[in-house]
Amino acid sequence: DLASLVDAYVENGLPEQAKHYFDRFGDVLDKNSKLPDLLVQLGASLGNEGDLNEAGRRFQQAIQADPQNAGAHLQLSRVYLLQRNFAEALRHATRAVELRQGYQEAHFVLASLYEHEGKRDQVLEHLEALVRSDPGSTKYRLLLGNAYAREEQWNKAIEQFRVAVETAPDRAETHLQLALALEVNGQR
Repeated sequence: DLASLVDAYVENGLPEQAKHYFDRFGDVLDKNSKLPDLLVQLGASLGNEGDLNEAGRRFQQAIQADPQNAGAHLQLSRVYLLQRNFAEALRHATRAVELRQGYQEAHFVLASLYEHEGKRDQVLEHLEALVRSDPGSTKYRLLLGNAYAREEQWNKAIEQFRVAVETAPDRAETHLQLALALEVNGQR
């Protein structure tokens, strides 16, 4: 069938041939085709080379081929973010999280977008989701602790910094963040 032909082109490293069939017959390709993932890979490669418009087009094609492809939505949100189209970036990053609960990269992008918009509650929501998805991540603990500190939620900030110190006792940054939060909160 047509999907098998497209998949064979993909597997044999012939993405342009696969894309040709997708462009002509994409509406009849089944959802098991590997073409959407190929388009995401091509888009990422183009984005890394600085061709954001073509990268965005490939991600849109991947979404057209498989609207449930969370990775394509996330990558397209990154293109829009770099192009400073925050509304579209937010729409696609949100869709990525809807499609794949606990999608760390998408939560990180959403936290960044909400930070840019000054929506502190949403920033906290997505940073908390990151910590829930990877409780041992020092990076996520520090980000969440700093977000709590900006909101002057010192007890919550201190708790995040304490866990960060426990998970990465050799990192000076964790100790510094905890010490600063304790001092500001009068707990030295």
